Amino acid sequence: MSVRDDELEEFGIGGAARGVAVPQAAPRAQSGFVGAPNFFLPGDYEVVIDSVSASKGLSGEPILLVETTVTKSSEPQLPVGASPAWVTNLGRVSAAASVRGFLSEAYGTSDANVTADLFNLTVSPKQPLRGERMGVLAIPTTTKRGKTFTKLRWRKL
Repeated sequence: MSVRDDELEEFGIGGAARGVAVPQAAPRAQSGFVGAPNFFLPGDYEVVIDSVSASKGLSGEPILLVETTVTKSSEPQLPVGASPAWVTNLGRVSAAASVRGFLSEAYGTSDANVTADLFNLTVSPKQPLRGERMGVLAIPTTTKRGKTFTKLRWRKL
């Protein structure tokens, strides 16, 4: 399912269909932990944000990529120093709410104050969230169709 044009417009993005050039995602260097996944496993974490970017994912869809470094972990497979990332496909219906929730927590503001300007500033070369400490609660969730995924709840520390 795709997000409606007006929802993408809300964040000032829209991919190739709207004539917006979105850079291709570049893989980040390995965390140095052999076997450590590059995504959040269910658990409770404290992280430092390394970068927030908007780009094209491997499938060509526009994505938001939040790269982090773990500073505290309840999950032994993602120890302190591991580098999990959160990727959300901006073409999905749930993307606007997920992005709004992340940004409102990161900036300590209400969802109503999350605008296209704030989104664009966040993913800009200025990287205002770089170095910010955040809590992440990763919760396993099952969809109505029986698929399991991990939902992240962000909190400002």
